[in-house]
Amino acid sequence: MGLGATDAAVILPEGRSGHHRDGNLRAVVTGYTSDGRAFQEQTVIRDLTLQGALLYLAHSPRLQSELQVEMGDPGKESPAEHPMHLRGYVVKLEPGPRADQTAVGVVFTE
Repeated sequence: MGLGATDAAVILPEGRSGHHRDGNLRAVVTGYTSDGRAFQEQTVIRDLTLQGALLYLAHSPRLQSELQVEMGDPGKESPAEHPMHLRGYVVKLEPGPRADQTAVGVVFTE
C-alpha cells in the first residue's frame, strides 16, 4: 500500500503502555495553557512509566503542546538538588479527580 492509497489502517500503540510506577514523585511542570498563557506549577506524579506520566494540574495545557517536567526527590518537600529534566508532549486531557484539576497524559521525548 502506497501513500496515495484511499484505505489505510493506522494502528497506534496503547498510550503510556509499559511498567507503571505508582508513587509520589514531586515535579515542577512548565508549559502553555490552551489559550496560550505560560504557566509553571508544582505537582506530584502518581503514575509514571519510562515513556510518560499522568499528571494532575490546576492548569489545562494545550493538547500536543510541549511541557518541561522537572522531577525531584519523592521524600522531600522541594525539588531535588539535582533534579531530572524531561521534555514531553501532552497527548491526553480529561477531567481530574477534583473539579479544579485536569488529568494530563504526557509522553516523554527525552
